[in-house]
Amino acid sequence: MDILPNFGRDVGLYRPVDIDHIFPDLPGLLDILLITTLTPGSLNRTHAHMQICWQVGTRGDHSIIYRRLQVVKEIDSNHLTNWGPITKNMGIATVSASEISVITTMTLQNRQNLEQIAANTPVYVPDG
Repeated sequence: MDILPNFGRDVGLYRPVDIDHIFPDLPGLLDILLITTLTPGSLNRTHAHMQICWQVGTRGDHSIIYRRLQVVKEIDSNHLTNWGPITKNMGIATVSASEISVITTMTLQNRQNLEQIAANTPVYVPDG
């Protein structure tokens, strides 16, 4: 299988906003979650978006701040992109429309190790 260069990050495409400087990862043990969200129009998990994440804070509007590990399909792109770990909010509507499972509990050091694995995971050419 062929691997996309630069983790699928197209030239001219900017990294998504990351608020890890406002909500740094927390010390101690945290639950690691698998969040599964059905894409619009899908009827089953075959077309679901999945991400591994953990909560690092909340905002006044009740949105939850997660440290996220995921690959995403950018608009106008025919492949996935790995941006590495990113901290951002998830609105209550998305959370309530998602299936959330606790998959384990990890220390800060283990989460940082998991982030390194995620940041270095290549993206393969579609249908390769």
